[in-house]
Amino acid sequence: MRNISTASLLLTMCTFGVSFGACSSDPATESTTNGPSSSTSASTTQGATTTGGTTSTSGGASTTGTVTATASVTTTTTSSVTATAAVTGSTATVTGTTTSATATESSSSGSTTGGGCSEAQVDCAGTCVDGLAAPIERSGSYVLEFAGLYFAVDADGGKVVEFKRAGGENVFTTSAVHETNFGSTLWTAPQADWDWPPVPEIDSEPYTVTADDAAGTITMVSMGTPSVGPNVTVTKVFTANPCDQTVDISYSIANSGAAAVSFSAWDVTRVVPGGLSFWGAEEGLLGASDLMSAEFVTDTYWFDHVVDTTSGLKLFSEGIGGYIAFTQGTDLFVKAFTDVPANGHPPDHGEVEVYEGENDGYVELEVVGSYGSIAAGSSATLEMRWYLRPMPDGATRAVGDAALKAAVLDLIAP
Repeated sequence: MRNISTASLLLTMCTFGVSFGACSSDPATESTTNGPSSSTSASTTQGATTTGGTTSTSGGASTTGTVTATASVTTTTTSSVTATAAVTGSTATVTGTTTSATATESSSSGSTTGGGCSEAQVDCAGTCVDGLAAPIERSGSYVLEFAGLYFAVDADGGKVVEFKRAGGENVFTTSAVHETNFGSTLWTAPQADWDWPPVPEIDSEPYTVTADDAAGTITMVSMGTPSVGPNVTVTKVFTANPCDQTVDISYSIANSGAAAVSFSAWDVTRVVPGGLSFWGAEEGLLGASDLMSAEFVTDTYWFDHVVDTTSGLKLFSEGIGGYIAFTQGTDLFVKAFTDVPANGHPPDHGEVEVYEGENDGYVELEVVGSYGSIAAGSSATLEMRWYLRPMPDGATRAVGDAALKAAVLDLIAP
């Protein structure tokens, strides 16, 4: 495991590290920069495979005598560190200059295919997954790019800033729409603990970033002590799941204070306006609701974003089924989560909340986790699985559309 503040990370495992299950494949090649002034690089030629450390692969030819070289670098200083691993034919070497650093190498048998897809890029169904070999640190954001999905999270606030399909548009709003209310973030609930604006140490200030090569995860941890509200430390773990073609997210909010305090995790995602959102629910919006245009059909609430264009209004709902979905007509975005029992949410909150953003520039789709007393050193958690798919065949962007709802229930089925 390596702590990094500015890094190139390559997603390596067919892994899902939260409560939904797990699958495995060989590690993919990766590229990581350790520390603010460190760098590592390695290359392989003629189809040989290099795992661990940082790699790039050139040449698609098959080899008859294949070699796997492993190079790892651990830094304990902010001094410059450079390590280079090279593989040619059947000989592997590692050279480098270090300051309080170590470099190791080993060799074992392995293979690549002439088609340019290494074993590490094969998902649990045996299919070559496109994109896993691409570098994923781009301009301060950390990117998971696999199976036709592009997911980017920023170290500032640990905020998810982009989620789209290959060739598609971002379903989240950006800072061009609102300076602070963009992308997907995490707060503590109830909001009465901190009022407004969001606590910067949780919502917008830099998080530490850790790349775990073995688990194939990006972990972000808040650093500052909140200036208002409960004294907490937020941990966000993002995992690419090639098996289900999802991004799996584990949120944990630890009570860093000396005494027990009550709060829950609160996921807030800003999607582009003009779409249709729906979620499994109990009939009857909760008392604090003033966004009243959502329509209840059987066991589902549907909110058409273009029906109510009055900004600043919000609805609160008891959820069932553990999902909230959104489409703008071309994509289907689904957030799946563990259902919270009725009235298990904080005061003045619902399990599912929808907010019509300022000047109708965005819509917030919110999920509030289970509420209760959190002892000092313990954590409130919220685990989610995010799907992004093309609009299902036969489905339409319409309230009560059976094909649209069926597609979501099929996705989240155990």
